[in-house]
Amino acid sequence: MAKSKLGAMKVTSEKGTVLMQVPLPPDFIAPNFVWGLLECLKWMDAAEAEIGTPFDTADINSIEERMLSLVNHFASSTQVCSSATWYLKTAKKAAYDDVARRIKEKDLPTEFNGLISASTLRAYISDRCADLEALKVRADRLNASITHSIDALRTSISKAKTEMELSKVQRL
Repeated sequence: MAKSKLGAMKVTSEKGTVLMQVPLPPDFIAPNFVWGLLECLKWMDAAEAEIGTPFDTADINSIEERMLSLVNHFASSTQVCSSATWYLKTAKKAAYDDVARRIKEKDLPTEFNGLISASTLRAYISDRCADLEALKVRADRLNASITHSIDALRTSISKAKTEMELSKVQRL
């Protein structure tokens, strides 16, 4: 009976904690433009910490500093989004290829209970790639959060500038 050729590659922290498991072939090679999974997770933690850090919304300098910090994170957020998408698509392709090979060899995974349909196959692949799907959703939401935060900070800066202009006019 042939087994799956996909391993559950474990992504671990420096302390050895398993952060996620992904069904990628053991010989996969990511292109140079794709960030490593651990790099993506570290960036996400740093970006979430930055977004969650309180700052003085009444101080224009604090607002500008926060905006610059988020603008710097924005470029990385697009890299993390594209990397997460690449890993997810690669894992799904590998999982589909593995299931197709096993069907051809008449060695269905036990999860199928002898039944194979498009919806069963999709659910099986989705379950195998759940960690990567969560990574992609997290990356997309962080990207959107950064974008909306920058827009809100621009609005705050514009409001502060308008108030400064009004106070100059009122002093005259």
